[in-house]
This record gives sequence, C-alpha cells and structure tokens, in this order.
Amino acid sequence: MYKFFSVLFFLFVFGNATAQPAAGTSSLDWAKKKCTDLGFKAGTERFGNCVLQLSRNDEAVNAAPKTTPVIAQQTLPAGPKLFKDCDECPEMVVIPGGKFLMGSKVDPFAASPPSTDEQPQHSVSIKSFSIGKYELTQEQWYFIMGTMPSKFKGRTLPVEQVSWGDVQEFLKKLSEKTGKRYRLPSEAEWEYAARGGTQTEFPFGDNQIGLDQYSWYVSNTSNTKPVGQKSPNQFGLFDMYGNVWEWVEDCWNPTYLDAPTDGQAWIIKDCVFRTLRGGSWINSASSLRSAYRFGTFNSQKEDRFGFRVARDN
Repeated sequence: MYKFFSVLFFLFVFGNATAQPAAGTSSLDWAKKKCTDLGFKAGTERFGNCVLQLSRNDEAVNAAPKTTPVIAQQTLPAGPKLFKDCDECPEMVVIPGGKFLMGSKVDPFAASPPSTDEQPQHSVSIKSFSIGKYELTQEQWYFIMGTMPSKFKGRTLPVEQVSWGDVQEFLKKLSEKTGKRYRLPSEAEWEYAARGGTQTEFPFGDNQIGLDQYSWYVSNTSNTKPVGQKSPNQFGLFDMYGNVWEWVEDCWNPTYLDAPTDGQAWIIKDCVFRTLRGGSWINSASSLRSAYRFGTFNSQKEDRFGFRVARDN
C-alpha cells in the first residue's frame, strides 16, 4: 500500500506538476478525473484511495508557500545485516571481511605500558563471518541445554558459570538443531569485531571517559545486566566490553610471536588453557580495552565467564 501511494504522489507532484485544477473546479472533482485518467475504475476501493490521496495532496500543495522546493539527497550508511537460524536462536550480525592491527603497539612513554601478551602488534586478515549480536542469554542456553548454570538469574541476562567445555557442548547441540556449524569466534575475529573498524583502545577512542555508555563494569554495576542495554559498537554489537568475559576458540598463548595472520584460531595440541576477551562486570576499565587478553583453565567456571556464538557465512 505504501508503494501504491508513493507512486501516486510521484505522478501527481512531478509528472503532473503543471496540471492544476481549472478555475472553479474543486480538488475533489479534479482528483476524480485524474484517477479516472490513471485507469482506476470508479466505485472500487483503489479508486477511492486514489481520489483521497490526490485531493489531499492538492490541498497541501495549494496551502504551501509558493517557493521552489529543495530536495536534499542523502545516502545513509547501511545497517548491520542480521539473521536468526531459528526463533529461539541467537540473533547474528554479518561482519564484513578486512584487515586490522591486532594487539597493542610498543609505547615506551606510556604511563602504563601494555602487557607483552598483547605484542607484537601484527596485521591480520579476516574473512567475513557472523557473530552474535549479544552475549548468549540464559533463556537461549536453557532452550538448547535444559539447564540453568548461572549465579545471577534472568532470561535476558548473559549465561555465566560455563566452562569452555560446556560451551562446546552447547555449540554442538545448536549446530545439530539448525544444521549450521556454530562455533566460538577466534581471538582475532573477536578483536576485529570488537574494534568495529577502529584501532583505538576502546570503540570510541583511547580515553576511558565515555565507557559507561558502552559497558557494564565495576564502576557502574555489582552484577551482570540484561544484554543490549548499552550502546552498540560500529558493527552493531552489544556488550563486547564488560558484562561477562567471553570465551574464544584459541588456546592461551603468552605472546603473539608466530601468531596466525589469517584470522584462524591459534590452537596448540591438547591445550588446557584457553582465552577470554572483553572484561566483565567485576573488572576495571583497563581490562576492557580492545586488545586486553585473559587466559585460564578451560574447565574454569565463574560468574563472570560467558560467551557469544559465531559461524561461517
């Protein structure tokens, strides 16, 4: 219906701009004639809609100041491409491929130099992939697993107190349900997604002032919060910083020496230490930086450990 009226309005304003009602002719009578000329059959619903629309438009045109309109043309940036593989599945955001510098650069003059586990900074190429718009919620976990492991209870709170192994079991069952291969993001994919095209410490710059707009952390909460309440980053992803730490696929590696540059997970055979990213509700701002890393046993479960899903496009 919107398209129908848009076409009528275009024909009226532009295609027939010089065709105004003759003197002594009402807007209603003129509109009836125009709709007949346009091929609408009198007495039908479409004819009535046409008459109503054109008569209103004519009245509005005649009432408006007689100036030449300036039509501004603006191309808005496309929003994130979203999809869900089932009604109860996580909502996914398609992340475009690209290159970025992973880690932190060496700055000998910094008041608090970054840890060596964030170095050396290196270029990484990322293929397009999809990642959860939000951290996985307790409701979504329960739908697949039928269990409730979290300390802080709430449908839209992020699931926590799940180990890396627990997450793998969830991903297996979600993949079986949807017929799609769900997985954890690699550490490189996670950092690329979190940065959202930036190279600064936070998605809004290098200064932590403004972090409250994006994150739940020790300065503004004492527990987890429902996902999606803060502002998203440039890729349309929520809670990439704070709320809960997010497991990634990679083993823990103490530096980036010999790290992959193709965005794949860095796996060492039989590793028992895995990596988490993003910080949590109990952490300070310094732990929420884009490049910050944390490693622990893959069997560890804490009320600050959660995750978000990923899958290939």
